Amino acid sequence: MISPPHKESLTMSEADFYWDVNLYCKKTSETKALWDSCIGRLSGKTLFVTGIGFDPRAVKSIEILFDKKAPPEQFHCLGIKSAADAVGANSAQKEQSNIRKLKELFPERLRIEHSIGSEKQTTSLALCILLKRLNKEHFFDEFDQIVIDVGAMPRVTFLTLVPKLLEQFIGDKGELNKKNMFVIALENAQFDSSITEHVTDANATFLHQYSLNSPSLSPDLPGVWFPIMGASRKDELETIKRDIQKVLRQDGVEVVPILPFPSIDPKLSDKIIGDFYHVLFEEFEVNYSNILYAAENDPFHLYRRLMKSFMKYAKNFTLLGGGRFVVSPLSGKLMFVGAILAVFEASRELSDERLPFTPLISAYDTQNKYYFGVPLVEPTQYKVQDNKVNFEHAELSLLWLLGDAYDE
Repeated sequence: MISPPHKESLTMSEADFYWDVNLYCKKTSETKALWDSCIGRLSGKTLFVTGIGFDPRAVKSIEILFDKKAPPEQFHCLGIKSAADAVGANSAQKEQSNIRKLKELFPERLRIEHSIGSEKQTTSLALCILLKRLNKEHFFDEFDQIVIDVGAMPRVTFLTLVPKLLEQFIGDKGELNKKNMFVIALENAQFDSSITEHVTDANATFLHQYSLNSPSLSPDLPGVWFPIMGASRKDELETIKRDIQKVLRQDGVEVVPILPFPSIDPKLSDKIIGDFYHVLFEEFEVNYSNILYAAENDPFHLYRRLMKSFMKYAKNFTLLGGGRFVVSPLSGKLMFVGAILAVFEASRELSDERLPFTPLISAYDTQNKYYFGVPLVEPTQYKVQDNKVNFEHAELSLLWLLGDAYDE
């Protein structure tokens, strides 16, 4: 099995990052082979966590893993209904169809929970409250494996869920409780292109656990914003920029865009630069040397790029008393996962409330304050245009985050 990074070194090297050594399957064939030979045979109970809505990937990923057969009795499912509603293309009927199929796959082993935000409560906060209630019930304790299927989840859901579960399964001193934790995602560009954010929120909201809203924050701390760029996100980018300036109460936020390269479309980065040229280089005044590149189909590559950047800026900010880091995922879902892993680990490293997960900042002044924020513009309604879904060219990817693969 894969060994974890060495955690005794005090040097700030890439090898110290916890997920620098990782297990990642990019293609359906790789994921299916690993599942059949290893993951599907792990002892104990396994819980699938999926989104409940119109997206057929809530069921499709599970069907792929089990060859369209009903999973054995040790497999259970938690379905989370959250975020926006959908209109068009029989979306309501599709949601009911997904629920019916999940009940057929997991008879007596399916639990459905609603986690929907309101005017007084963001979707992220609502999900944190739901997870707290499930923890009080010791719901996750009976499972040895947790598989989070982000393919059918709104981004605010899994960006909140993944770090909260990591936090639960990793102790303050970095100790693990021996649970295996996975993320799977069925990427289907054709279907994604048929879904548009029909109605979006007028303001950006921050993930609850990384809110940057503490009244004790000093307005004098420097800020760095990492927008992870994707196509057709101009309005969202502008909204986030405006609201970041409100929260940080300063105009001099340094902007470090991250572009997808290499990517399936080799000219995608050039297209994004062309589409966002005015915003990036004239309005935001981005320095060309600030542009970073991360592989479009490798979330761990983005994770490493962000971790290196966080630690570099943290070292530079020691003389200023600390700093603030804002990450805005505006691209694909797997890239979102890579981004939130970096935010999760770096926030632990730079926190004075607990011992760091890995000793990357042991030489830094522990009196410095570092804060993280993940702002999103949540859609309040999706519009589904395509009534037919073709998964012929979709790929099921898998990330093994915690557990047996990292035992020394």
